[in-house]
Amino acid sequence: MRMQNKLSDKTQYITRGEIASKLGVNPSTILRWELKGDFPAGYRLTKNHGTVRYLLSDVEEHLNNIPRSVGKRSSQDA
Repeated sequence: MRMQNKLSDKTQYITRGEIASKLGVNPSTILRWELKGDFPAGYRLTKNHGTVRYLLSDVEEHLNNIPRSVGKRSSQDA
C-alpha cells in the first residue's frame, strides 16, 4: 500500500513527534517500536542529548511496506 500523502515534501528529516502526530500515536510509541526493531532507527544530529530525527525516506518506505492488516482486530479477536 502506498501512502496517499507524504509526511512532508519540504524536509529530509522528521521528528518523532511529527511522525507520531501523523500516525495518531504517542511519540513514546515510535520510540518503543524503534527499540523493538519495528521502526527505522533515528539519527541523533547533535552530540549531547540532541533531538533525534528520522530520515523521511526511511519512514515512508517502512510505512509503505507494512501489511494493511497490522494493528487491526478481526471480529474474532473481540
